[in-house]
Amino acid sequence: IPYVGQQSLLDQAMPPNLLNYWKADFIEGMSDDLIRIAVEAHSRIPSPRSSILFFPIHGAASRVAPDATAYPHRHGIHMGIYSLWEDVLENEPNIAWVRDTWTAIQPHTAGGVYVNELGDDEGDDRVRLAYGGNYPRLAKIKARYDPDNLFHLNANIKPEPTGAARR
Repeated sequence: IPYVGQQSLLDQAMPPNLLNYWKADFIEGMSDDLIRIAVEAHSRIPSPRSSILFFPIHGAASRVAPDATAYPHRHGIHMGIYSLWEDVLENEPNIAWVRDTWTAIQPHTAGGVYVNELGDDEGDDRVRLAYGGNYPRLAKIKARYDPDNLFHLNANIKPEPTGAARR
């Protein structure tokens, strides 16, 4: 499937201008317990637009060394829990559904998250998981090119706090 075609697969299922909340993690594989958790969670979705999606990481992405780029997660399965809804009065049950489902899958996670799947409420530990062992190298680069952390929004990599990196 061509790249543009792949990128548009979810356009109709996840149209713009809806309220949304999501959380994601990497899992090593599909176990009976994880499938049970996903089926049970899906049976109680508060919005028919919500979904749980599994994206296997293979092909070209898996042939790149984890430290060759900022993105280290080169195997396993990306699992995303997505809720989409229209009415602000539905915020609480939709957000709770995502958080409860995400909590239930934690025993099955492999450690790590795709950085574009991080929300504002994730915290520094989750940012570090997104970059894995590459985080220290990226923090050194950030210290050199953005020592004052001007670009600090979203999943921020904090500049390494050493004077030596400011050359």
